[in-house]
Amino acid sequence: MPFLQSENRVRISFIIVSLAFVTGVLLSWKVWGVDRFFPTLPIVDFIPKTSIFIGELLIYLLVVLILISSVFPKKWIVWPMFLLLTFILLQDQMRWQPWVYLYFFFLLPLLIVRKNQNGNYISYLQILLIGVYLYSGVYKFSGDFNVVTFERILYFLFGVEDEATRQSLNYLGYIIPTLEVLVAILLVFKKTRNFAVFGAILSHLTILFYLYLSGHNYVVFPWNIAMIALVFVLFFKAENHIELIKLKGFKLKFITVLGAILFLVMPATSSFGGWDRYPSFKLYSGTNGIYMIAIDQDQLKKIDYRLHDYFWDVQRFPGKYWIYVNWWALEELNVPFYPEERTFKQVGRTFCDGEIPNSKIDFYVMWEDFDSGPYEKFSCSDLR
Repeated sequence: MPFLQSENRVRISFIIVSLAFVTGVLLSWKVWGVDRFFPTLPIVDFIPKTSIFIGELLIYLLVVLILISSVFPKKWIVWPMFLLLTFILLQDQMRWQPWVYLYFFFLLPLLIVRKNQNGNYISYLQILLIGVYLYSGVYKFSGDFNVVTFERILYFLFGVEDEATRQSLNYLGYIIPTLEVLVAILLVFKKTRNFAVFGAILSHLTILFYLYLSGHNYVVFPWNIAMIALVFVLFFKAENHIELIKLKGFKLKFITVLGAILFLVMPATSSFGGWDRYPSFKLYSGTNGIYMIAIDQDQLKKIDYRLHDYFWDVQRFPGKYWIYVNWWALEELNVPFYPEERTFKQVGRTFCDGEIPNSKIDFYVMWEDFDSGPYEKFSCSDLR
């Protein structure tokens, strides 16, 4: 069957990713522009900012270039697309969502692939997907996933309203990461790939149903749909061995080894700070932190009214208005907050440079929940 040839699998994957990428950008349009209240968080300070008009124009151009590159992958189109995308991503770490990270590296072969060589890159693309499933599962093997995320799944997906009942059943949450890790392992071997494909599809359908019922984070809808399509296209009845060292050609070998490093090796270092959480696919693990800005209540008039919708109640630290940064990002930008200490400090510095006295502001990273468990506290002097 022509569809099952490696070349066609790779070409179709490029189209799937391009369509999903553009859909994700359209659903999270505000995070890609500069006309917003949530601060931009550049990777390095010297990255130039753009005006609102230029910023919007660049996003429109990016969307067009992504779509054209997937079906007409000429170097004079692909190179400007990647240069523009890289510039836009350097402007703001909030744009480095897990799906953006995956799509970026999925499309990377377009920079070097030659005519009729698409099939050579199938091992590279397969490695990326295996890494996603592997670490998405590995990082859910924590009590935090069972307590935080799985209890929400029991509530929204299975209608378990009684809290005590949910807590007594949260050990069942280990089924989900076990399935994801098993999918990753079975995708490696030719004889077990078809089973893994159906397991992966079942997992994504469950996620989509949960997201629909919970009304939560719908920007990842196209990502999950794309993952269903990609795992089917790249692995169903695929007879190739996943090659790394035996590949012919320096460029092909280099990009495949790079994919293995970024998606199989570096995520393993995330738990001790070697790699960021999102490119390590710590997804719904319950271990990414709750980021809060605490401002003394006598400073209410100096708090921008647009932040009032993101106030949260934290009982154990009275006398504060609490701005829930995770919720702020999700509500305004339609993407979750990029969960790193450095990005939180960047947000914090915008408050320390405002009208509110620095002594009246504190910054908290909470783990597990708001009213119990460990936390880290920062002052404005810590953010300088």
